[in-house]
This record gives sequence, C-alpha cells and structure tokens, in this order.
Amino acid sequence: MDKKFVITIARQHYTGGLKIGKLLAEELGVHCYDSEMFTLVSDDNGESKAAHDARIKGAGMYDISGESNIFEYQSQIIRDLAERESCVIVGRCSNYILRDRPDTLSVFIHAPERFRIKRASSVHYMTDAELSQYLKRADDKKAEYYENYTGLSWYDVTQYDLSVDCEKHGIRGCVDYIRKYVEMYFSQIEV
Repeated sequence: MDKKFVITIARQHYTGGLKIGKLLAEELGVHCYDSEMFTLVSDDNGESKAAHDARIKGAGMYDISGESNIFEYQSQIIRDLAERESCVIVGRCSNYILRDRPDTLSVFIHAPERFRIKRASSVHYMTDAELSQYLKRADDKKAEYYENYTGLSWYDVTQYDLSVDCEKHGIRGCVDYIRKYVEMYFSQIEV
C-alpha cells in the first residue's frame, strides 16, 4: 500500500491477536509492535529506555496503581511510531491514543470463552474452570487499565473500526479479512 497507515489491535486474552498482528504486518511489509516498542526510543540524554521497559514489565503492564507517567510514556512512543512509519500496534490503548488520526484503523479481536479456553489449555495445565477464571482476570485487568486511562469501556465496539471473531474466521481468516478491510478502508479516505 502506498499510503502511510497504522493498524491498532486490541484483543481478548488467548484470541491469537498478537499472532494475527504479526502475520498482518508481515504481509503488509511493516513492523508489528507490542511490548518491544518501549525499547525503541531514547530519552533526552540519549540513554536507552530499555531500563524503563524492565521497570514497566516488573510492575505488570496493567497494574494501574504504579507510576502515572507510564501511560504517558507509552502514549508518546505510540504517537512517535505512528508519525514515523506505517505499522501494526498491538494493545496499550493504541486505538484511543491514535483515535484522531485519519491514517489509523482500529481492530478488536474477540472470541467466545470456550474457544479461548481451548487455546489456553495447550499452554496452561489447569481445569476449564480455572482457565475461565484466568481468562476473566486477564481481560478484567486489560479493561480496568483501558478504562482508567481513557474513561471508556474496552469492550465498547464503538471504540473500534472493526471487530473480528477469531473463532469464526481462524487466525489465517482474520489476517485475510483485516487485510482486505484495510485495503478498502484506506483506498476510500484521504490521509
């Protein structure tokens, strides 16, 4: 695609959203960023921000009781990436942070709980009931983090341009569907 664009992906836990984002970025010939984006910039003194990333990860990305400047730090990196290049950004309230940019398309990946439990069971040795609680806690943390910093509901479909069910489409189908939507979307707007 010859226009600069940014695709943001929010996703429920164990929907394959990061994998979808990486495959989509690869097919579109752009970078996909998630937590690694925090190592990409330097502060005013030229020092790497990787130390900050370690601090953030150690605190837990969705621990809203931590330092209040973490969100501003993330937001600035996301805005810098969006200004600099076409890319896919997974998570970190990126749809909200870039909501006023006409070159941005936001996607929410979701799936029914039974599908996500099946995916999670290949990695975690828990009962279905335990996995259900695990998924609920993970999504609740994401929702709480999003709502704390945006004042909006993470689950509100009006916050996204496109919502895709991974169970219905599969990973490959989601990538194809989003790619086609991206091509159509950006061919119709001026950026």
